[in-house]
Parts: sequence; C-alpha cells; structure tokens
Amino acid sequence: MKCFSRLCFNLCMILTVLCPAYAGLDESWDWPNDPATGQPRRKIRIKYGFPAGTKLGDKTLKEVMDEAVANWNGVKADTGWEFEVVDASAEADVTVETTNDDPAGGAYTEWQNENGRVKPGTAKVKFDPTPPGYDWDKAGKNKDDTKNPVSCAKHELSHLLRLDHQGGTRSVSLKLKDPQGKDTKDDDVTTVSADDKAEAKKTSTLAVKKDDANHPAGHDCELRVPTWPQETPEYPLPPDIPDIYLWIPDGAFLNPVNVTLRRRVFNSCPDPFLVNSGLRGRLIKGVEITLQGSGEMPRIRPDLQLCLGIPYEGGELGYGHFFDVGDPDYGPLEELGIYPVVYDPLSEMWVRLEPSALGTIWQLLPGTNRTWLYLPTHFLNMFGPGSLPFEGKILLGLAATYALFGDAIMVVPDTIRGGMNGTVIVNKALPAGPGGMDIGIVCTDPHVTAPATVNVPEGAKRGVGTLTTTLPPTPRHVPIQGSDPPSGYHADSFFDVFIEVDLTGFPPPIQTPIGGTAPLKAQLLEMGTGAPIRDQPVLFSPDGDPGGVAFTDAAGIATFAYPTPERGGPGTRGFRATYLGLPFQYHNVMADSTFDVSAAPTSLYVLDRTGTIGEPVILRAYLRRTTDLAWIAGRTVGGHIDATYIGPCVTNSSGRADLPWTIDAGPASRTILFDFGGDSSYLPCSGTATLTALTHGTKMATFDRTARLGARTELKARLLRTDNTPIYNKPIEFWVEGTFVITRPTDVNGYARYPYYDVPDLGGAGVRTILCDFLGDGGYLPVSRSAVLTALPALPYLWVMSKTLPVGAIFKAYCYFQRLPDLLPQELKLLALSIDGTWIADATTGTGGDAGVARHPYDTTGMPGGAHTIRFDWAGDAFVDPGFGTGTMTLTP
Repeated sequence: MKCFSRLCFNLCMILTVLCPAYAGLDESWDWPNDPATGQPRRKIRIKYGFPAGTKLGDKTLKEVMDEAVANWNGVKADTGWEFEVVDASAEADVTVETTNDDPAGGAYTEWQNENGRVKPGTAKVKFDPTPPGYDWDKAGKNKDDTKNPVSCAKHELSHLLRLDHQGGTRSVSLKLKDPQGKDTKDDDVTTVSADDKAEAKKTSTLAVKKDDANHPAGHDCELRVPTWPQETPEYPLPPDIPDIYLWIPDGAFLNPVNVTLRRRVFNSCPDPFLVNSGLRGRLIKGVEITLQGSGEMPRIRPDLQLCLGIPYEGGELGYGHFFDVGDPDYGPLEELGIYPVVYDPLSEMWVRLEPSALGTIWQLLPGTNRTWLYLPTHFLNMFGPGSLPFEGKILLGLAATYALFGDAIMVVPDTIRGGMNGTVIVNKALPAGPGGMDIGIVCTDPHVTAPATVNVPEGAKRGVGTLTTTLPPTPRHVPIQGSDPPSGYHADSFFDVFIEVDLTGFPPPIQTPIGGTAPLKAQLLEMGTGAPIRDQPVLFSPDGDPGGVAFTDAAGIATFAYPTPERGGPGTRGFRATYLGLPFQYHNVMADSTFDVSAAPTSLYVLDRTGTIGEPVILRAYLRRTTDLAWIAGRTVGGHIDATYIGPCVTNSSGRADLPWTIDAGPASRTILFDFGGDSSYLPCSGTATLTALTHGTKMATFDRTARLGARTELKARLLRTDNTPIYNKPIEFWVEGTFVITRPTDVNGYARYPYYDVPDLGGAGVRTILCDFLGDGGYLPVSRSAVLTALPALPYLWVMSKTLPVGAIFKAYCYFQRLPDLLPQELKLLALSIDGTWIADATTGTGGDAGVARHPYDTTGMPGGAHTIRFDWAGDAFVDPGFGTGTMTLTP
C-alpha cells in the first residue's frame, strides 16, 4: 500500500496516512464542540461521494467503507465515537471520494483546520481505486498474508478520531504493530485493536504544542516546545530527548514582534517510496515559526544569526513523535544522512537547506539526539507578509536518506557541499563473512566518480566509500548501482547533482527619493558556463526589511520594486539578494549590494477656512511626500495669517497639522500660509489657503414680565444673528428703569437669563421699562431692545392676636401687618379696628422695634360674656393691596 504526502498550510492541516494505523493520540486538534450541547463532538456524519460500483480490489468501495464503519461503530462503547452514514445529498462532516493520483494508488485523509478545530464539511477520505499495476487486494495485509483493503479504510477513519501514526515515518502497509513493537500476526486485520480503542477514548484536546511571547524591539527571543505529550503516555519515554528550541538574538527585532514556535506533524515528505526530486528521504515531525508584527509587518535585521534545535529519536523503537533511526524490520535510517529542509510555498515543495551557502552551519549530534541549525536572521524575512503568500509562517524539519528492506546502497550528500560530493554506504541484512566482502559499485555518469568497490569488513553490516563530482552541465539524478545483482543488492540509489550558481546584486542607475520605488536587481547565472537561469525566485531584503520576491527573466535578472521607506533617511543603503535554490537543481546563494536614496519632495495641502471675528477657528494643513502621496507624520510646520507668524504645530499619523487661532479684527479676506522647513529626509514646501473673517448683523428678542412688589422674577433676552442663528457666549446688559441690574452671557441657544431679580418698591405699583443691551464686538453688531415690567402691589398679611379675659378688664387689641411674598413689616399704615362689626378706633402701625405692629386698648366693662370677633382692616395703597385680619376676644364672668 502506497501513500501520498499532501501538505496545505492556509488554515489547513492534511494528515498523510500510511496504512494501517499504529495508534497514538494527536493532541494538536479536535472537532468543534457540538453546538446543541456544548460538549465535545463525538458523532461524525459521513457520506459517500464516489460513483456507485467503484471497485477496491475484489470488493466495491461502498462494501469496504460499510465494513470499516461497522468495525469502528462496533466498539463505540469503548471509544465514545460513532460514525453515521448519511445520504450523499445530505450535509456531512466527512466525504469519502475517489481520486486519480500520480504515482497511482493509495489513500489519504485531509481536512481544513482553524485554530486547532476541524471545519465540519471539509474533511475528506480519498482513495485511488483502480490504478494500473496496483493490487488493492494486497493492501492492509498482515504477516499471515491476510488480504483485506478494509484495514486501510479503517486506518483512514482512525485519523478522523485524532489517531496518528505511532510508528513514526517508518510505517508501511504490510505490517501491524502495537506501541510496544509486538506483531499482531494472529489478529484479524479489520479488528480495532485494544490500543486503538484506548487511544481513541482519550479526551485530551490540548492545543498544538507551542510557545509564544511578545518581544519588544531590540530584545532577544528564547522559546521551547516539549517534544513529547505533556501527560504520561502508555509507553516509556526515552530518557534524553530534548525540547525543540529557538533562540533569536538581541537586536534582531526592529519593531515589537510576537513569535510563536509550534511542533507540527508532517509524517512523510515526500513519501519515501514516491520521491521524484532532489529531496530523497523522509521528513520527521517538524517545527513552525510564526512572526506577527505589532501594527506593521515584522522588521528584522539581516546580519545576525538565530539558532534552532530540532530533536529526533535516536534508535528507540515505536515512540512515534519523532522518527526513529533504528528499526530491525525495516531498512535503516542513517543518522549521517539527516539534513534540514524548509517548505517553499512558491513551488509547494520541501527544499533542502544549504547552511554553508547561507553562511551558517548545520550540526548533527547523534549522542544527544539533537540537531542544531544556525540561520541568518534575514531568513525570517523570507516569509513575512508581503513577500511570500505564507502568512508569516516558516516550516522547517529534518529529512533523511533511507534504504529499503534488506541489503541496499545509499548515498549521503556531503553536509558541507550539498550535492557536489558524498558518501556511498552499503548496508547488508547479514554481517559479511570471513575476510569481509567487496561490493562493486557502478556509476555511468562521466561527471561523477563513485568508488569501484565498497568493502564491508568481516562481521560488519556496513561499508563506506567516497564519491566526488566535477562541475556537471545539467542538474540530474545519477543512479548508483551494485555491479553484481545476484549478490542480493535489489535496491539502487541516486545521487543528486546540483549546479553551482553565481548571484550578483547591482543598484539602480539613479537615486531614488524616499517614498519612491527603487528597482533593485540581481542576476542569477550558472557558475562556469555563465548561462542565465530564468523563472527563479530571488528574495530581496533591503534595509533589513521583509522585502519581497522577484523572479528572474531570460537574462537571469530579477528586479524587485522596493517602495523606499523613510526609515534610514537619504544616503547609501544596503540590500541582500538571496536565492534559496531549486530542489535537485541549484545551490543556495546570496549577494549584497547597495542603492542610493535621496530626500523626498513634499507638498502642503492647506484648507480654506471661514469664521467669525473674535471666535476660534482651526487652521488645518496636510503634509505629504509627492513621490507616493504618503502622509508625513511628526513634522513641525508653521502657520501664518497675512504673513504674520501665529505659531507651530506638529503633523499627526495622517499628516494633519491643526493650529487653533482666534480671529482678530481685520479684513474680511485673509491668506493662510503653512510652511515646512524640511529636514534630512524631506525637502521644504509651503501651501496657502483663504480665511474668510465674518461680521454679522444681530437682532434681539425680549420678554415682558408681570410681578408684585417684593416678588422675584426673571429677566430674559435672546440674541440672534439676522439669519436667526443663535449667538453663543455674548454679554447682555439688563437695566430696569434706567438702573443697571446685571450682565449675563448667552447660552448655546442665544438666551441670556437672570432669574433672581427682586422687584423693588420705587414709586409703587405701575409699568416699568426693562432694557436689554448688547454692545457688540468685532464679529457681531450691537443691538438693544426693551421690555415691560408690570409691577403690582404686594399682597397684605394681617395677623390679629386672640385673647381670653374677664368682663370689665382692659382688652389690648394687637395686629401685626406684613406684605407678601417678602413679609416686609408695613410701617405707619392706618388700620381700622372693629369688634363684632362695630368700628371702635383707627390704629397706626409702628416703626423701629414696633415696625408693622398696631395696638389699641379697649374697656370691656358692660360687655356680655362669651366670644367676640376682633377685626383690623387695611384700605390699601400703591404698595399693598387692601386686606384684613381677625381674631377672637373671649370674656368670662
């Protein structure tokens, strides 16, 4: 059973499968929670999207899928998971489809993933059912030669339950094993194993193993990610597997950047049995580095080095999280053949990294199960936003040359020169006999010199020889074969021959102003022949910015249009051009060059303004550079009115400068001038506009009032322009009968109010004049208007004291006379005293201490006993209305 690699990185994780499953829980994802219950989704709706009658070996694909679904549903009590097969027209979480792949044969499962959650409806299980020369009845067989493709379908469904290959990248279709490495020879290949059930039942939904942090500009970054699951697994862990480690030095970040380091699962890249490029080997679980700038793209210095540590599994069997290099049932992985790779989103291929071409080193430390990769920091700029369509993510991993089952030949490229020299390794299934064994090696390529023989020493399983190359005319795969096929060497190998290249960067012919577009150029040629290499991506990193990629033309020239930023100012700047090579063709190479930048011309756009004399106005201008019309922030510009300097102001992030100014007296039309004196990055400029200063005619509304003497009333007026627009914050004077009262400002509606005016007595009741006066100012003409205050007499209040006394006593009549509402005692007022309706006498209110008090003695001799009414009457005058007050005189015998 073959298996393909399918890798997709825009919110999509596609899991490559190798049948059958060697279960291990993949904690990096889960299905979204059930929206109805909020609980983890454990029922998966699946539909068949393949043509009816599609064959998979001796069975139809429907029969195979039905049996595989039944196998998993038969153990749902043990796993908690259930598959529900729905009609092909219904909505489903998973669709089973057919595909036509090249090379033919195989099956795989894929889905789209957002933040660790599968998007329902995007998952697909795909089969290549009837390729020529491919026998599906041999798929999924165990060591007892049981043939049943249901095992492969069951394996694919297992990935939908979050199960991963526990046997690492060495899993193939003709063997089953459990985590302890025990063969399941006597098991039915369609039976869900106890290990699969136990792993599927786990409820862990941990996020993708990651470490992230916000890093200020200038500070270093140090991140670690565990290689292994955080909870205790069912199998023992190797003792000294280190973490994934990333270190980026101080000064690398030119702006605040969030850096995320993740452990990623890729399984096989490309599949070891389908490889057809310079990447011959297998990719282990890799790492992902994500950069996100704060408000702008990450900016990284290009001249430093970062360090990345990627561990692998050094000979222990069956742990499954990073590949193992020792498995006696399979062809060996040579630790010396491990090398770093990076995913190139342009070609959608994994590309071998050549650290020496990047000016850095690659270290493999077998004793520690760790690899160290040193990279220039400009490498991080390759995948920044705006350069490559990869959303700021960098995928790195390890690949290794491999050998197939039994005896084999393989070639390990020289770790310093990449594909230019190498080591020929012969691996044997059995040790060499007495005297050792010479194995003949054949290579027909005239530019590759392979060893004629490789000696396997007595009692050893491996022999080593040296391979050299001369400069070849073309890149290619060179077959390396055993010269004696009957000796049992059934596997040949290939040596990938690369072309050395030369990259030259050269500057634009003229200076580019800040904000202009600098056409940076680099030429890519074959070394030796000088032939141009076309249609190849070259990364440009000017000023340490994440610049972008341009492709070479027929002359091998890549031209990158670089919008020159303000940062760095005018002068000579540097840029680096980097060619990352092409799989199985060209080496990596980089070149440095310079380009010249000049100060940018600028312009000031000034806005016309209209305002009223005496009132504030905001004078406004916009400063921008004319090369790309970008607004310029943080510059001081000066404001002038009719050539008189009024003050400075600073442009904001939008290039806007606001200068508040109160319009003084002067002509109606004036000139606004803003000027910018320039600096090292920008040339000076100025701009003008017109200020229209207005003076308005006014009108006033007043309000008549009626109030009693001593009462409180409100004085009010409204000031308006002649177009009925209210005038705010202007002083209005209030006068009553020629006497100044108070000055009050108008509110936003033009009203001036004084609600505390107490009406004075003056000459008593009558009509009085209220004068409301606005004296005017530079922007508004004066206006005044009168209103009428009608003053009414006050209301009287007479209080008469009641008394009880014997007949014949002298009754002292008492009345206290005040007015309302201010209760002012009324002095020298003549009151008429009556008893039981009979006038007795007139009494006058007193002054001083007796103010308002009227008294009169009365002899009660001869009056009958009982209650008698005492009354004081007031006839009224110009100040107080008429009124009376009563009391009771009670006489006792």
